[in-house]
Amino acid sequence: MIGDRPPHPPAPDGDVVRCPRRHDWRSLLGELEVRPDVALAAVRDQPAAPGGAAWARIGGTALKPLDTVDADALAAQLGLTAPPNGGIPVPLAC
Repeated sequence: MIGDRPPHPPAPDGDVVRCPRRHDWRSLLGELEVRPDVALAAVRDQPAAPGGAAWARIGGTALKPLDTVDADALAAQLGLTAPPNGGIPVPLAC
């Protein structure tokens, strides 16, 4: 996920208001958080902007600022690519 706004517009008290389409982002994210085949990450343009707690949860263990994110390192951290100087973790037929 790449973005900079909270999941839904912030309410005056700082909490997140309901989605106009009645989606509950916390519930939907909860379904993703328990799946072993899903890696969570978020890249934010302005990390100090409102909605930080929501983005921290959406980003899981990979919440990165846009100006310093390394796409290759992030892909390796999420298990989407082989780590640098790493081998391919599957046997190849010769």
